[in-house]
This record gives sequence, C-alpha cells and structure tokens, in this order.
Amino acid sequence: MIRLEMTKKQEIIIAIIILIASLGFFAIYTGMFTRPEPPPPPPPPEPVPPTLFEIMEERIEIQNDIDKELLKISESGLYSLENPYIKVDPYGTSPLTAIILFDTDEPAKVSIVISGSKEETTVSFTFNGFNTRHIIPVYGLYAGVRNTIELTAESQDGDVESAMFILWANGLPGELHVNTIPPRDFDDAIEPVFFFTHSHVSAFDIEGKFRWFYHNYWVQRPIYYTDSGNFIITEGVFAEDNKLRLEINMLGKIVKIEHLQEDIIEEDEEDNDEKDNEEDEEDDFVFPDGSSISRIEIRPLYTSAANDLGIGKTVRVPTPAPAD
Repeated sequence: MIRLEMTKKQEIIIAIIILIASLGFFAIYTGMFTRPEPPPPPPPPEPVPPTLFEIMEERIEIQNDIDKELLKISESGLYSLENPYIKVDPYGTSPLTAIILFDTDEPAKVSIVISGSKEETTVSFTFNGFNTRHIIPVYGLYAGVRNTIELTAESQDGDVESAMFILWANGLPGELHVNTIPPRDFDDAIEPVFFFTHSHVSAFDIEGKFRWFYHNYWVQRPIYYTDSGNFIITEGVFAEDNKLRLEINMLGKIVKIEHLQEDIIEEDEEDNDEKDNEEDEEDDFVFPDGSSISRIEIRPLYTSAANDLGIGKTVRVPTPAPAD
C-alpha cells in the first residue's frame, strides 16, 4: 500500500479551495451577492377631502344647470295643459314635491288639486293672474304611492279646461319611518295644515302622514321655517370655522347662502331652544322624541311660490373665512 503524503504547499492550496467553495456555497445560500429588491414605493398621500365651499360650489353648479334646463323647457312652447312637462323632485333634495311646466293658448288662471286621503288633507290652490306660460309647484305628495293631481285652467272669457295626472313619489328614507306621530284634529283650520318638524326637516299632515321632507343628511341645528315656507339650515361638516347658512325653498332649491361664524351659531341654538320650550308649553300635542314643530297653512306656501320660485336666479357662494 502506497501512502501519499502532501507537502505543506499542497495542504494550503486544498485549504484555500475548500474555503473558497464554502464561501461560494454560503453566498449562494444567503443571496449575499444577489441584487436586493428595491423597497416598495411609499403609499400615495390620502386625498384631501373637499371643503364645504367646494361642495357648495358643485351643488350650485348642478342647481344652475337644472334651472337652465327648466327655463329651456318652459320657453320651448312644446307643452300644454293636456301634455305638460312634469318633474318629481326637480332638484334631487325634496322627494315629495314636483314642478309642472306648460303653456296655454290664451291667458289663463290655473288651479291645482293634490288629492289627500280625505278632504281635510287635500291640497288645493288657485294662482293669481292670467298667464300663457305656467310654472306650477307641487307640494304635499304622499311617499311610495300614486298621487292624483288635477290642473284646471280658466281663461278670461270663462272657458275652463282640466286635466288629471298620476305622480309617483319614492318611499320615505329610513329615519322617517316613524309610526309614533298620532293624527291630530284641527277644527279651526280653514286650509290644510302642515306641521313642520325640526329634527328631520320634514312635515306631516293632520293624519300624521309625511307630506314633505328635505333629503340631505348633513343638516345641522338650528333649523328655522319662514312664513313663506322656506327653511333655513346651517351646514359645516369639514371646517368648524367655516359654516354656511342656507335658505332653501320647498322644492329643495337653495335661494340664499351666507357665511356664518361659530359664535352666531351658538347664539342661534340658544334662541331656538328657548323657542322650542315656549312651543311645548303652549301645545299639549305629543311629538316624536327630539323634535319641535310649527304649524304652517298651505296657502302661504303657494302664495310665495306663485310670486317667485327662484328659477334662473344666480346664487353666490361666499368666500371662505381666512385661516387664523
């Protein structure tokens, strides 16, 4: 048997080879010499929420477009009493209202009847003046049912024409599915009466059935109603120092916007609470929890609407308050 002996030099070479092989294996195993993956890109910044004023400018732009379309239709001469243009919830915020546009060949005085479940809840009104172009608001539809509307046009010569239509209004939103509003007798009411609530910006009749509501969930207190039926609310979701006071008519059209300081809002809330307490003391009617109420007859609503629906009038969004 031949025994091979390595020289010192050979042992060193073999040791170096083994070391190099070990280092290579270690590098391959650990990925020491591979190019590292680049770090993931930073997440995109969160989108900046629109300011209250940007939201309001968009709403007014949409409202102006609706007005332009209504005026274009009204001036087209394409619609008659027998075939009017009818739009339920014209501004998208007052689902139990509508607008009717039509022309008559001769100047005529127009009457409207919105059938209620009984005589005391039937809404009727005759508009003053004889005109050939008619823009008729409809207030007091029932939600989720077929509503019967009758229009009558009487000319200066006494000729009378009538037409009847069926209008469908969508059902109530969830927060208005209230079954605790009891009917109320109001013997001294010459005209049908709406009772306006402050908690949901809504109104119901003497049977406790909702006949109007404003479909906007950003409404904040205080809420006021004017004698003409317009209502005044504050909005200010994104900026505590930039709140707006809006005056809105029954059709849901914004007719006025003004900037409102926070200290004014607090004073208004105190005044409104005092007014609510006074109404509660004077009236023993049981209201739903959290609501206050005021009574408005239908005639003032239509009298105001007959004079001015605000269609075509420009509403200016005020400049935001400067930052501190």
